[in-house]
Amino acid sequence: MGTLDGSAAPLQPVDNAHTDSSPRGALRNLITSRNRLFLSFLTFFAFVLLYLVLFLWRRDERAEIVSLTNLQRLASGTLLYAQDWDGKPPPVALRLPTGETRFWKDTLRGFIEPRHLINPGNPVFEENANGEVKPSDRSPSASGFAMNKRFQDTFGSGTYPLDNLELPSQTALFVGAGKAWKDPLNPASEKSLEYTLTYRDVSEKTGGGLFLYPSSMRRKLPVAAADGHAELVEVENYNPSPTRPHDKLYGRIGGGIYNWNGGYPSGETDRPPRE
Repeated sequence: MGTLDGSAAPLQPVDNAHTDSSPRGALRNLITSRNRLFLSFLTFFAFVLLYLVLFLWRRDERAEIVSLTNLQRLASGTLLYAQDWDGKPPPVALRLPTGETRFWKDTLRGFIEPRHLINPGNPVFEENANGEVKPSDRSPSASGFAMNKRFQDTFGSGTYPLDNLELPSQTALFVGAGKAWKDPLNPASEKSLEYTLTYRDVSEKTGGGLFLYPSSMRRKLPVAAADGHAELVEVENYNPSPTRPHDKLYGRIGGGIYNWNGGYPSGETDRPPRE
């Protein structure tokens, strides 16, 4: 190209920084390409990891909602039953003349549905291809929850009237149960299908040393209180010791929920609760 006066334009220097064909330049270009590939892979991996975390979080959240909802249904069914029986809940376990045992869940038929017995965090049920749980035909008596044994033949003969509790909101009515765990805080630990329908104490174990009431909801135990509400509590007394004593009759399960009456014997709420 010429200038306005017709003379030739001076040649411009060429920047070879981006077109360096030397071995050093080729190496630089290779490293840049690999960095871009690594960053692309890292970004993809981060998105996959984020999706997996969100998926697991939503799954756990859904399991917690179902568990707490089912516990509320069990508690509500028990309160409705008690209205027809002078304020008394169903017997925890009733020995029939035939020698068979009728558990609370059988007595509550008509007040609850079989699906309300499902504890999705620790099911004692079959799981279908979609990951949904349902009562198993092989385990017709299964339940993912257990009823507090103190409501029967503990503070007198027969079942204890709910209205006689001074602190029903701090008294466990139902607790999460299901499969027994070797480590009550670790869902990956050894498990056994030795479930129970009766709640005794969080420190209770099977003959093989597995905990019967594991904290299956992100290291927390689902509990329904005698006033009908349900919540997740962080268990404090799985392993009581001389330096950390625990009252197995009245003591604390976790948070503000106790085995019985907020940790107080009847008429003694003016004293410190029994832990």
